[in-house]
Amino acid sequence: GIVFYQWWSSDTLAMKAMRAREVTPEEAPELHGMIDRLCAMADMPKPRVGVADLDIPNAFATGRSPERAVVCVTTGILGKLTAEEIKAVAAYVKGGLK
Repeated sequence: GIVFYQWWSSDTLAMKAMRAREVTPEEAPELHGMIDRLCAMADMPKPRVGVADLDIPNAFATGRSPERAVVCVTTGILGKLTAEEIKAVAAYVKGGLK
């Protein structure tokens, strides 16, 4: 039962563990635009986008299905990398959703 619950709610648990929140395109237009372009190039559905307010540079993708997928980055990585570097990280992380 516990394993099923962890699988079923993996996206929510990962976001809570990182103290992340889902952001709208209005809150993070550059990040959403980057994810939009990457998904269009890969012919993939767009995942939800999250940001964790942590100084540690990190990014991850999680979710049990395309409908529950989320790509999350920390404010630490947003503050330390250039737009091109973030794009490369997001492409790598997003690739884990396939």
